[in-house]
Amino acid sequence: MRSFLPSENIGALLNLERSASGRAAVRRAPVVVNDYPRQGDPNSPAGRLGIRAGVAVPLLHEGRLLGTLSVSSFHDRRLFQPEDATTLENLAGIGASALVGIERRQLEGALTLRNEVLAEVSHDLRTPITAALVQLELLRREADRPEARAERLTEGLARLEASVGKMASLVDQLQDVARLEAGQPLQLHRAPVDLVCLVTDAAQAHEPSAPRHTLRVHAGAPEIVGQWDAARLGRVLDNLISNAVKYSPSGGEVSIMARLETDWAVLSVGDQGVGIPATDLPKVFERFYRGRNVAGRVRGSGLAGARQIVEQHGGTLSVESVEGEGSTFTVRLPVG
Repeated sequence: MRSFLPSENIGALLNLERSASGRAAVRRAPVVVNDYPRQGDPNSPAGRLGIRAGVAVPLLHEGRLLGTLSVSSFHDRRLFQPEDATTLENLAGIGASALVGIERRQLEGALTLRNEVLAEVSHDLRTPITAALVQLELLRREADRPEARAERLTEGLARLEASVGKMASLVDQLQDVARLEAGQPLQLHRAPVDLVCLVTDAAQAHEPSAPRHTLRVHAGAPEIVGQWDAARLGRVLDNLISNAVKYSPSGGEVSIMARLETDWAVLSVGDQGVGIPATDLPKVFERFYRGRNVAGRVRGSGLAGARQIVEQHGGTLSVESVEGEGSTFTVRLPVG
């Protein structure tokens, strides 16, 4: 006897008229084939393996076809009876319910992530929008003066440009999230980037929002330059720093290190926070992951997207953590 797992036959085309699984899918009813060489499809995965008999049933849930479940025999004497099909049909009902449950959890996770991203971006957009509106009002007043001061107009326009740039960056971030969630690669805009400068700027940007934390930057070289996408790496770095702050609610030091190891640039962000349970470590970079020790108390981490960005650069993102002591995330990027 042999059961064909989906992973063995991904992408295999089935003859809907001859293969047992194909007929079960079309008829939406159990199909028993006790002489597969003559009554089945010799070109199907089962036929190529030389099975002699098979039984297939549809995986149905509330009238929706999810696939088929089949069992095969390589022995001429082992024939399938109607009761075998009934037993397999019962198993298929349980399997279909399980598949729908998984599908629903994935959908719920996607909706949760979407809502969290929209909430965060909406919140972050308020600051540059407010700043832009204030600058527009100041520029209007200055322009209405009998003798408008050119330097005031220039300064106001620069601030307005910065606010609009921040809004554009947040919109780009939303587009990246949509692409990554759809499994689509990002189009990287590579250019010479100094990782030390990127780290320093990111730490300074996070300091005002982390008054209980000390953000320390350690650089192993005056500059570390590589051909990277500055905006995307900046988002990865922002994600790691904001997570370090978020997951160390009591405060403490957040250590941000950049160093060069032969042909690799290494960036690490460490905190003294709640850490990650050992059993959860393998799941950290999965979509919709939420550690058991912070579930319901801390919002999502976005590490799946961060890892995808790093991997598109040809690098790696890893983590070391001890629950109750803190976590360190390490990014390795090829310099050449």
